Amino acid sequence: MAAGDDTTTTLVIDERIRDDGSFQRLRLEIDDGRLVFDEDGGGRAVVAPEVIVKVMRRYGRPLDDAIALTGPKLELTAGTALCQLRHHAPVDTEARDYTVLLVDGEPPLAAMSNGIAAALRFLVERAPASEA
Repeated sequence: MAAGDDTTTTLVIDERIRDDGSFQRLRLEIDDGRLVFDEDGGGRAVVAPEVIVKVMRRYGRPLDDAIALTGPKLELTAGTALCQLRHHAPVDTEARDYTVLLVDGEPPLAAMSNGIAAALRFLVERAPASEA
């Protein structure tokens, strides 16, 4: 996988400011060997790594080879990881946050983190309850 050695057990996918000024973060984390969706005020749910991969393959696009992956990385399974990337494209007025899927032997796929977070929220809200 072509990312830095900044491997972590928790990856913040999305961060928003609520009306009261507090932050709401959506995290994916490895907890006791399970992948857990954890959102401030939204609860926790176990998520299969395959769900994350499927969402990333649906919304992700190939990452330009010139963009270095230096952000934190979360290992989903052997040979599969998510990496966070803050990138300022020439067409944007400010940097944006991207989530990048890294699968051994495949090109990296990148998608805007807030879109990935929205898709995961939708799926978790409609999935049967799971213990986390």
